[in-house]
Amino acid sequence: MDRQARTIIVDASAVSQKFIVPTDAEIIVKDKPKGELSDLMVGDGVHVKYTEDDGALVAHQISILGLKSP
Repeated sequence: MDRQARTIIVDASAVSQKFIVPTDAEIIVKDKPKGELSDLMVGDGVHVKYTEDDGALVAHQISILGLKSP
């Protein structure tokens, strides 16, 4: 995760995908009406809704599937 560049890399079994996260992307986290990129932690399971724009994967919605154990 690179918060300054607003990118995340999601490792899904054999495939890793890098997503650009625009400032207007919806981030859904537990107990908050509107999440921020900083609410995501390395290791969180996420579901990403995205489109492909000139070869770049642009996230429009990111939701956390489970909370990381402390």
